[in-house]
Amino acid sequence: MAISVAEVIFDGVLGLTLWLGPLIAPHYYLQLHRSWGPDLRMDQIIGAGVLWIGGDLTGLPFLAAVMTRMMREDQRDAVAIDAELDTLDALDASLGPAVTGPSETRPRLWWEDHPELAQRFRRPR
Repeated sequence: MAISVAEVIFDGVLGLTLWLGPLIAPHYYLQLHRSWGPDLRMDQIIGAGVLWIGGDLTGLPFLAAVMTRMMREDQRDAVAIDAELDTLDALDASLGPAVTGPSETRPRLWWEDHPELAQRFRRPR
């Protein structure tokens, strides 16, 4: 995911740099004595646009596919965790108060035992 985001950003930055920056290797291209096509500046601008838009057009759909896959995987994990928790809740309910007992205290949250956070986030009893 990070590589794809970096690639989209890099294509944009490089495209803008080539588009707005100075001509790259103008002496080489002038020695070609090319008689067709746009002048050197317009040719570089077109190339920068192709790089920028082409990179984004290939990178963004890939990012969308990766995000979709990650969301589906997260949904599958959530369903499995919910089923496990429902099973544990059903087991606790089936055992009833005879096993757990009325004197059992409520479960504590992690920050209630943390030395720095216990005072700040104390729950009323």
